[in-house]
Amino acid sequence: MHARETRLAKLSAVAVLFLFSITPFLVKTTSVDPFAYSVVRSLVACLIIPLLARRAPKLDLSRYSVVCIVSGAVSNVLFLAACHYTDVTSAVAVTYSWVALVPIVGWLWLRTRTAKRDLVLLGFGAVGLVLIFADQKSLRSSFDIGKLMALGSGIAWAIYIVSNTKLRGGADMAFYVNVVSALMGAAVFAVSGAPLQIEAWDWVPMILNGVANGLVMLCFNYSLKYWNTYAVTVVVSAELAISPLWVIVFLGERPGALVWAGMAVMIVTMLVALVRPAGKEEA
Repeated sequence: MHARETRLAKLSAVAVLFLFSITPFLVKTTSVDPFAYSVVRSLVACLIIPLLARRAPKLDLSRYSVVCIVSGAVSNVLFLAACHYTDVTSAVAVTYSWVALVPIVGWLWLRTRTAKRDLVLLGFGAVGLVLIFADQKSLRSSFDIGKLMALGSGIAWAIYIVSNTKLRGGADMAFYVNVVSALMGAAVFAVSGAPLQIEAWDWVPMILNGVANGLVMLCFNYSLKYWNTYAVTVVVSAELAISPLWVIVFLGERPGALVWAGMAVMIVTMLVALVRPAGKEEA
């Protein structure tokens, strides 16, 4: 492995972290309905991804592929909606419940073996969720809706991760996830009957978010190709702590004390998940 390619892979992993982390911030900078926002973001990504891949995407209609595409799309749409309806710290932390749910989903669907550490993860995740949902701000219905959407996003992402272990993923999967995301967002928006109100400025963060969504796949694939999987995972997982900082610093968002406590517990959950069993080699 050449040193130059390794350096570029490390930079690509950092780029993925940055692009992932700014998604909630770009959602919060507009008042556009989150489902309409999801349509624009996903359509822009659908234009970007084939250009980056330099080929037409291939469609796999196997059982695992269909589940992967649908669950990924559900997670995307619900996450954007969660960031719109509740504070970003809560939305990100609750969505990261997928870390604790992946072993459970794997056991229920693929009958994979579970370990004691999986139960520890589930316990930490449950405590974090209780703290976040117990925050006084949850007494307002808008916050309840947002946090519930974030939980739905986390569950869907856990299903996506598990089903993706049976596939090779890549640009093809990302393209069709965004196609279905756009269709879902359009369907929910149409059914909701909400007015479509988009100011000229609103197009900027929506398009930037779509471009970022498309660039993520290129950077992520490159980093995995020329750097080890574990290291990439560690870098990208820092999103859990960094995403809320954008809205706290630049938009003045202030989550409640219990939300902070819940976030701390979810960070511990992620750290436990990242600890590899002794003797396990890097991928």
